[in-house]
Amino acid sequence: METKINEKHNFLSGGGEMGTLMRAKDWSKTSLGAPKDWPQSLRTAISIILNSKFPMFLFWGPELICFYNDAYRPSLGKVGKHPDILGSAAKDYWQEIWDIIKPLIDQVLQEGIATWSEDQLIPIFRNGKIEDVYWTFSYSPVMDESGEPAGVFVTCVESTGKVIALQDLGESKNQLQFAIEAAELGTWDYNPASGKFTGNLRLRNWFGLPQEEEIDLSLAISVIVERDQKRVKEAIKEALRFESGGDLDIQYTIIHPQTKHQRDVRAKGKVLFGEDDIPYRFNGTLQDITEEKRYQQQLEAREQKFRLLADSLPDHVWTTNTKGKLNYFNQSLFDYSGLTNEQLLKEGWLQIVHPDDHKENIKRWQRALASGEDFLYEHRFKGYDGEYRWYLSRAIPQRDSEGYIQMWVGTSTDIQKIKELDIQKDQFLSMASHELRTPLTSIKGYIQMLQKEYSNGKDAFLKSALDVVDNQTSILANLTSELLELSKIQSGNLSLNKESFELNQLVIEIIDQMHHIDSGIDISFSKATESSILADRQRIGQVLTNFFTNAIKYSPNSNKVIVRSYREDNNVVIAVKDFGIGISKKDQRKIFERFYRVEGKNEKTFPGIGIGLSIAAEIIERHNGRIWVKSKLGEGSVFHFSLPIDN
Repeated sequence: METKINEKHNFLSGGGEMGTLMRAKDWSKTSLGAPKDWPQSLRTAISIILNSKFPMFLFWGPELICFYNDAYRPSLGKVGKHPDILGSAAKDYWQEIWDIIKPLIDQVLQEGIATWSEDQLIPIFRNGKIEDVYWTFSYSPVMDESGEPAGVFVTCVESTGKVIALQDLGESKNQLQFAIEAAELGTWDYNPASGKFTGNLRLRNWFGLPQEEEIDLSLAISVIVERDQKRVKEAIKEALRFESGGDLDIQYTIIHPQTKHQRDVRAKGKVLFGEDDIPYRFNGTLQDITEEKRYQQQLEAREQKFRLLADSLPDHVWTTNTKGKLNYFNQSLFDYSGLTNEQLLKEGWLQIVHPDDHKENIKRWQRALASGEDFLYEHRFKGYDGEYRWYLSRAIPQRDSEGYIQMWVGTSTDIQKIKELDIQKDQFLSMASHELRTPLTSIKGYIQMLQKEYSNGKDAFLKSALDVVDNQTSILANLTSELLELSKIQSGNLSLNKESFELNQLVIEIIDQMHHIDSGIDISFSKATESSILADRQRIGQVLTNFFTNAIKYSPNSNKVIVRSYREDNNVVIAVKDFGIGISKKDQRKIFERFYRVEGKNEKTFPGIGIGLSIAAEIIERHNGRIWVKSKLGEGSVFHFSLPIDN
């Protein structure tokens, strides 16, 4: 229950939370006894503390009993000494700093002279831990009725925030100075009112200026080459106008007055305006850009040579930035399209690409930008006469020394005549394949009849010859089928009959078929969880058959093939590993191109015309999948394809 206040105890009135706690405390159980028995000097000190809005603390008597007010209360933290420290001996609650404050208290009590400390670090225990706390404080004596010091009156302000801010400011200043030195910058400061100019040591050395603290701005400007002086003066004058925003960013050349060393620099600065929009300070930095400018000039010279060379070529030459935005065309493209540079840069090249080629064009270009791989595509360009011609476009990324793409350089070559011959070839292949199919079917049938007729005969040569003819006829039939597939792809008639099915099950079926054809092969399969895909089952089976056949065909010294399926993001991947002759890095980039065959002493021993993998690549691509190979010469190959999972 709170102590009842009467006239004798009115020194305990008010005081907020701490006044309430003091009135409620049973002081009779402390060494001080009941408040009615307290000396007047203590009562006066407590009354001052409770009625002050300034943080105050009091140590009283031989035990240094603790008192404090509401303003001091936050310094004790949310969790810690409060409220138990009230009315307790100081030594019991200030153990962590006793060696710091006890000598100060003794000095005040013994000498009766106040102390003063500013921004002193005195760590205290609060909020469950020892915290670094900075204080500005005074210890003053409180005299008792005999005129002797009986207590220590503490007025204090926690200055932790201020000290940390000053430390941060100092650190920031050090960091700024370090940055200036690391960047090798000159710094300058101009007083618009006095016309005086100062610079750091680096700037003064560049300009060959005297080492005085301040110089006239005109002396610094005199070092600038004559052709740039007027431009610099006008830029400074403009920056000093309030309406300009006060920014300065200008490049110019200086010549050292003694050494005659020429240096290209870039000055950047900011004007500070005071009342009535009057400039009172103008400072900034100076950067040596001599090497940068020399490199830029060399780059511009090389670019000019490139443009002259490009304009002399019959091919269309073009460049883009790292994001694929076109920024240059040579004269050949202007002559062919009849468009201006502005029209091509604004609308892009799709305006001359045949509408039927737009979708695939965009798809391949975006894939190249995302992967950093070369862009390669055959498409039709519209000429100024409205006619379309076939072009082969190729773009190669240009990289810096660290491998980062800086730009893309592309060429578009007229392949109209080649394309016309290609179309004629495709028409011939299509016709020949169709014409060959019927007689081959008949020949195959008659051979099988003869094999059956003479299966029990004694003529070993005849049976062997029929087997050879049957095998060669099968090879010719497969070749004819591939040519027909190629013809369908070329004419755009490769149809897909998509259905949902388990890819792993199809892999198992194709492996069984391969075992029936050749029981001596060893194909092992490790599969991931079942992955359903939406695809043409027959066509995907065709790709798998091609992978398995090639794995066996190009592994003359091994009959082992390892097949694996696994998930990668939202795709299922099939990997077919062989232990054959392998493929060089150069050939890996072209292995999926039509009619491409690896040339070498080993490769020439394997039959084929090089269209199986190109057909497989076309099938996978039309399923929005991806096909690739990893290989090393002499160490076998791993062919992969991935397809989207049908969720």
